[in-house]
Amino acid sequence: MLELLLIAALSHTVLGQTETDTSSGGDFTITWAAPTTYDGNLDCEATSTSCKPLNADACSEVTDPTTARAIELNLTYTSSTTIITPTSQLYIWLQKGTGSCTFDQVPELIAQHELSALDPLISNATFDFPDDLNTVIAFDTTTLLNQDDACGETALNETTYRLCFGIDLSGLTAVDNKVSATEPNGYAQFKVDTSIPTAPLEPDVTALDGRIGVALEIDDTSNGEIISQWEIWSKEATETSEDDTQSEESCTDWESTDVSVDTITGLTETSASSELSAENGKSYQICAFAIDHLGNRSSASPIVSVTPREECDFIECYPGELKTGYCGALPVLNSITWLALLSFGCFLRQRRKK
Repeated sequence: MLELLLIAALSHTVLGQTETDTSSGGDFTITWAAPTTYDGNLDCEATSTSCKPLNADACSEVTDPTTARAIELNLTYTSSTTIITPTSQLYIWLQKGTGSCTFDQVPELIAQHELSALDPLISNATFDFPDDLNTVIAFDTTTLLNQDDACGETALNETTYRLCFGIDLSGLTAVDNKVSATEPNGYAQFKVDTSIPTAPLEPDVTALDGRIGVALEIDDTSNGEIISQWEIWSKEATETSEDDTQSEESCTDWESTDVSVDTITGLTETSASSELSAENGKSYQICAFAIDHLGNRSSASPIVSVTPREECDFIECYPGELKTGYCGALPVLNSITWLALLSFGCFLRQRRKK
């Protein structure tokens, strides 16, 4: 799912939760516009200023732009010291990083808009971006993902982008034709993470009595990902699936109705362990997924098989492969041998008493 974080600020007050200590502190109050539709996966809800970041799942929207989700913002000019006048130019640009928006030399623009006497920013009404621009632009999730080729061969790992708003009060009559840091400005902040964790190594499974012990680990030297959640998939194995475990491509091919999913959450580690309930004597197949704290999901681990067994002590069990099973059998001995063993045990007991 996509995770977008917005920092909205007025007089250096952070209105939304973020993972940084920065705040916009600009001359605009910036909030999310109500989404036209909400399908459970939309980035922001109408009442929230804290949104999910764009993660690797969003890359499908770059492949198929028709599925991209619109990003709409409400801008309200809040300064009482500077008056915006008609013919002022509103510049909107996107830049990478958490530093202040770049002024004087404005980067490549998302949009430019000349304010009229009836413009919302002049009349202190809410300016809806991008709907209130003279020429409506498409500002959506692909606009961010196309920056730095976020869905290309080199994935982005928790990269921050700022959508900057600045007003050139002099408008097109000025020689410089650019925004100054002293003129009205503000920004919305987004986070993009298209780097998925490494697939877990082969799970280390232990057959227990009515349970299966599972130890998980990823190679954290590859991209430094910290895992916040693990998913353990298990299903009862058939004779065919158990024999073909190594040749099966992925546990994502399993029928969902056959799979039990156990999660380990609240972690910030590259390893974890758990125990699964299981039925003794039945064989199970196990695989796992690692999920980072921005919702990026790894590919599946290799599949392993395990069969929990009833535990028993020495009197009940005889080590080794027995035709009657793992437990519940003793080797066949003749009566003379049993009497000898019994006599020897009684002899030892009498010696202890002395």
